[in-house]
Amino acid sequence: MGDDYFSRMDQYLAPREENRFLSGKTTGEEGAPRLSDPIVPISKLGTTFAEKGPSGQSTVLQSMLASIRQGTGQLQLAIQTPTNAQLGGGISSIGKDQRQAIKELIKASEIEWQGLEMPVSSMSNMSGFDPQRGGFSEEKRKQDLRSVKDAILFSAEIGAGGGVDVWSQEYMRNIHDAGFKDKFQDFEGFDENYHSIKTLVDDRTGQVMQFQTASLGGPNTPKISVPIWKTARDSGVGPNGVPYSGGDYLDADGNKLVADSNDKEFVMNRVPEWNDKEKRFESKTMNWTEFKRYAEERNRQEGKDLAPEVWYQRVQLENQYAQQRGQSLYYSQQYSEQLKQLQKLQESLTTYQKLEEGKNEQELLQMNLLQPVGGGGGLVSPDYKKRSEIIKETISDLKQRLHHVHEASALADAQANSIWGNITHVKSVDEYAKNKTFDSYADLGIFALEQTKRNPGLAKPIHVGPELGWPQAYGGHTDEFIEIIKSSRNKMIEKMRQDPKYRSMYTDKQMKDLAKKHISGMLDTSHLSMWYNHFPQEDAHESEESRLKRFNKWYLKQIDKLGEADVVGSVQIVDSATGDHRHLPVGQGIFPTVDAVKRLQKHGFDGPILSEGHEEENLEPGRIQYSLWEAFGASIGSGGYHFGGAGAPGNSFGNIYGGIGGAAGYRAPPNYIVGAYAPSNEWKLWSEVPLE
Repeated sequence: MGDDYFSRMDQYLAPREENRFLSGKTTGEEGAPRLSDPIVPISKLGTTFAEKGPSGQSTVLQSMLASIRQGTGQLQLAIQTPTNAQLGGGISSIGKDQRQAIKELIKASEIEWQGLEMPVSSMSNMSGFDPQRGGFSEEKRKQDLRSVKDAILFSAEIGAGGGVDVWSQEYMRNIHDAGFKDKFQDFEGFDENYHSIKTLVDDRTGQVMQFQTASLGGPNTPKISVPIWKTARDSGVGPNGVPYSGGDYLDADGNKLVADSNDKEFVMNRVPEWNDKEKRFESKTMNWTEFKRYAEERNRQEGKDLAPEVWYQRVQLENQYAQQRGQSLYYSQQYSEQLKQLQKLQESLTTYQKLEEGKNEQELLQMNLLQPVGGGGGLVSPDYKKRSEIIKETISDLKQRLHHVHEASALADAQANSIWGNITHVKSVDEYAKNKTFDSYADLGIFALEQTKRNPGLAKPIHVGPELGWPQAYGGHTDEFIEIIKSSRNKMIEKMRQDPKYRSMYTDKQMKDLAKKHISGMLDTSHLSMWYNHFPQEDAHESEESRLKRFNKWYLKQIDKLGEADVVGSVQIVDSATGDHRHLPVGQGIFPTVDAVKRLQKHGFDGPILSEGHEEENLEPGRIQYSLWEAFGASIGSGGYHFGGAGAPGNSFGNIYGGIGGAAGYRAPPNYIVGAYAPSNEWKLWSEVPLE
């Protein structure tokens, strides 16, 4: 059918109607769905529903019933109760009877259960990061794994399957440091030399160490001093006969050192350049931007790939280690000399004791074995002591000094060893947390696989994965979202290959297919739109309209990227009027959410589309669902009144529900009728003949 045919239908429109098939403007830049576009049936568009309902008092069953009565065909449960709550709700508070009732309700209503979302109040990652304690905890990670497994078991018990998703805020990071190809800003006026906060982790304990670039060299000192180590200016041969090249580290004798900051000998034998004129060792002072280049050079010299913040911590710890080892060496040299002195004194003591044996005072004086001590320059007569007694006192003093040297040297060595341990166990949060996250999802993917196999009657397989997070943390960008899912799938495959049971059951291709089936993510369109707050203007004169247009193009490119990566299992479609995190119904904000999902479908996505726009439910009950149906041009049945015939699609829900252009002309009936249409309360005969 051509456009001319439908254009002629305009003559039949009511005065305020418009032909929605040709000129609707409700779903982004491309307008409303045209007849040639695929119409998404209402049954494929669902909603999330809260565990306790809008009032906060309902049970899961009651809240679920309320959503079904609004006409939804797809449901996702949003758990609200923290997993660490002692009482009050959550998966563990849904008993056998309620679980059975939910199972029967799903069958009776013929809805599709799409899974559940873990509570964001207590679960924001699978890395083990505990925001309350400010560090990583293996105990917390294991507790979260247990909670997700409980949710998987619940999904299996109600016979529904579907997804279990976890809000992904794996660890905090600066947007500036994330290395995205597209330029974003943490906030307007951000300067990495003053505003960046760097995070490190001790991989033994999960303890987090943070520093701000504004205090690199101490409080309110944004620069750090680093020694300038002695290096070869040209090629040559050291005294030991080993050749060196320009730039190689040299020791005090001019011999080549192999650059390796994991080698204690290298750290101790390199020497700083000496400034003979100023009588001091040379150093250079750098801000964070300059230090990052220094870190790149260290990585190049040593063949490493350490983050700049790791190098910063290493520089501090290397200097501390060298200082403690130097102190220990200094004491050790004294200790060796004093031990020799003690041995000589003990030999002398034995000799003098034999000479003094059996001698009276006069004989001792004659033999010069009594020594004067004390006295006052001739005014006070001195006391006399045997040479053996003086030696004993000297030995006693020397032993005390040796004890002090021994303790000081041992303490310095102990501190040096402790510092060296810190050097080798300090990791960047990126390196530490990612591996924990991938490992967690791999284990959960295998668990979802097992529960799917053990429950062959499930409506659909169980899968688990992250929900796209917020920009402020890892997991909030599409690149990170894709990395989590793909790396977790690879980790799951690796674990299955290492297990003789799985290795005998599945080929490599089957393992790959299973990992894809049981690990996939949830795209929240509102979370993606939050990047608008970090999307800089092209210049100071760019209008907000122009910036929004550029951002929406970027937004849709991210959707293409997600579609090509094939990592999205379901979508929570939410709108917002700004870049803040909001839950407006579809079409009530400024972002191309509907166009985004349709792009995803063109890449092969056929998963559930769930509205989470519950912030305007107080304006109109069911708005969360009805706005979604309208925005997608969903059909309300076969054979609509505008066009019909066998096999013809039904009329668009938006034509009935919408405002201007809707069949009724309003979203809801008016509160009262005025003018000639107002009915009279006076009783009349049907013939309207007045009674006398």
